[in-house]
Parts: sequence; C-alpha cells; structure tokens
Amino acid sequence: APARRAQGAVAVGAEETGPAGAGLAERHQQDERRHFFGAAGPGQRRREVREGEDFGDPAAGFRPQFAQVPGEQVLVPGARRLGSGRGASAGLAQLEIGWVAPFACGSFRGALFVGAGSVDDAALSPASRSFLGSLAAQAAAAVDSLRLTRAAIEKEKELEAARRIQSRFLPDRPPRPAGWDIGGVNIPCLAVGGDYYDYLDLRGGIFLTIADVAGKGPGPALIMASVQASLRAFFFHGHTEIAGAALELNQLLHDNTAENRYMTAVLARFEPETGRFDYLNAGHVRPLLLRSGGKVERLDRGSTVLGLFPEIEVETGRFTLEPGDLLILFTDGLSETESPEGELFEEDRLVEALDAARGKSARDICGELVSRARAFAGSRPLADDLTLIVLKRTA
Repeated sequence: APARRAQGAVAVGAEETGPAGAGLAERHQQDERRHFFGAAGPGQRRREVREGEDFGDPAAGFRPQFAQVPGEQVLVPGARRLGSGRGASAGLAQLEIGWVAPFACGSFRGALFVGAGSVDDAALSPASRSFLGSLAAQAAAAVDSLRLTRAAIEKEKELEAARRIQSRFLPDRPPRPAGWDIGGVNIPCLAVGGDYYDYLDLRGGIFLTIADVAGKGPGPALIMASVQASLRAFFFHGHTEIAGAALELNQLLHDNTAENRYMTAVLARFEPETGRFDYLNAGHVRPLLLRSGGKVERLDRGSTVLGLFPEIEVETGRFTLEPGDLLILFTDGLSETESPEGELFEEDRLVEALDAARGKSARDICGELVSRARAFAGSRPLADDLTLIVLKRTA
C-alpha cells in the first residue's frame, strides 16, 4: 500500500562492497545516474551523494545520515531507479518513500527506506532521527550477522568435504594373516586432523604406521596426506627398511613445512610366520606390549621427532610376538584424555583397560578403549585427535 495509507512502512536494501559486491554496480548501465540525497537541515540545500562516496566509516562503526526525497526518484549506490525493473525495485516504487537512513557495517552498505507519514514534512524531529538511527544500526548488525552465518555454513561444507577426502586416506580394512588379529581407529577432534595410521601387507611383511602431526585442523591434515603418499610410495617400491623410511620422512618434512611443524611416529614391520617385530619410535608415545603372562613392555627405541632437524640419528628395536601377546600403538589423544577434574587417562588406566579387554577382538578392544576414554572425559569433548592400532597374536 502507498505510504500515505501505511504510515511508517520500512524496507531495507544492502549491498556488499569490494570483490564480492563489485559485480552489482558493474551490471548497470554506465550512463545511468546512481545517487541518493544526503542530509539536509533547515536552511541548507540538499547535498547529492554520488556513488563511491563514503557515507559511513566501517572501522568507526555505524554513522547514519538522513534524507527526505521524492519516492520515485530515490537512488542508492549500485541500484537502479526504484520505478524501473522487476522484483524488489518495482515493489518499492509503489511506496512513497519519505526518508532514507543509510548504514554501513563491515563491507556492507545499505539503507532503510521509510514510507512517509506526510510527504510535506520538512524535517525529522530529534527523537525520530534517534529512532531511525537505532533502527538502521540494528539492520546493519542483522545484515552482518547473516553474512557471517552464510560464511560459517560454507566453511562447514568445505570442512565436511575435507573430512570425507581425508577418511579415504585411512585403510578400509586391516590385513588378516592366519593367527593374527589387527584393528585400528581414528577419531579427529575437529572435522579433519593430523593423526594418521596405516597398515600395508606386502612381500617384505606387514608394515604398520601410526603418526601424529603437531597441531590440529586442515594444516596438519594436509601434511598427513603427504606423509601417507610418501610412505606408501617408499614401501611399494620394494624398500623394507623402516630406518630408511624414517630418514626420508624427516627430510621431506624438514624441507617442505614450517619450522614449528614436526611429526611423531612409530614405523614397524612384522613377519606373520615368525612373529618377528621390528620398530622405530620417532619421538612418539611409547607403544605398550602386554605379554601373555602379564608383563608390560614399552617400545622406546628409535629417534627424535621427524621434521624438526635436518639430520637425525635412528635406531631400531626388535622382539618376537608370541601367542597371547597384545600390542597397542596409540597417539597422545588417548593417554592425555582429561577428566573434568583435570586428571589424565595415562598409562596405568590404559594397561588396566587392555588387561580387562584382552579376550576381545582387536576391533572390539579399540572400541572399548575409545568408550573408556569418552567416559573418563565426561561431558568434555576430546581435546586432541585419537588414533589406535591393536595387534594380537592368537596362535
């Protein structure tokens, strides 16, 4: 309805400046005048504010200006005459616009179009100006909130796509050599993470890897993908020495990542026929070996972390897995799970949980450990990525 019959009707128009909003103005005819009328006080001539002139400093927050204008001649930056076109422009043209209150918020410029109660009004009262200023400020905040919400939704979609891609880098199923049971699990605390595990059944034996890239989120996840590709290429080309794999990874990470990026890892190879197990612990949480008789051993031979120094010294450890033995490789997301009281899950609780669950399958042991960690954390979310590999010799 015309403004005379719907006194005080308000509409909001906004556009984004900069790269995201540049196309709005470019789509209009260059010879078309784009302007709106600026503030006009008693005894002053109305000042024309042309497109491109700032009418609110985003850094300083909202700074409203007011104008009384003929309804069909209202122009705003980057918009056509309200009397032309379709949609919102045509709808606004049916109103008699009495006042315009521009606003700015971040990269957005906009205006409140207010239907006039009487087109003969010469000026707004101070109270009306204050009210319109508050209204425009709220509109600016609402527009900016919508922009942030849309950006958050887009980011969430991108992270979900990244999560699906990263999950494809993890093994679909473990090897199943006779007399052995292997299981693994990876739970990132964010959409994507820097933990990694893998197992490869090749001619030289079964290769196990568990690794933790420092940090959380997309950056470590990208490094993890590079590590996975490099390790698989190394072993698929016939190399069987885990010490050589560690040296190559160290060089790759040192030469291609930031100075504060590094990775801890356990690289291992075992022979299902004999139970011989060779490993290298590169600054990682010590894996735990529970012997069938109850003795607990820790795997600590290896090197410093990978990627922090240009050259490192490495050594490997070796032992034999006997029937009934249970080995677990894990990241610190498990051992450093924190309770609401600030206690850590730590090794003693882990050994207790393993001893209680050792009669279960490797997959079920992984599930049991994750469940215990979550119960220990209570309502607190996991603070770090959590990754496990469980290896059992059953015969």
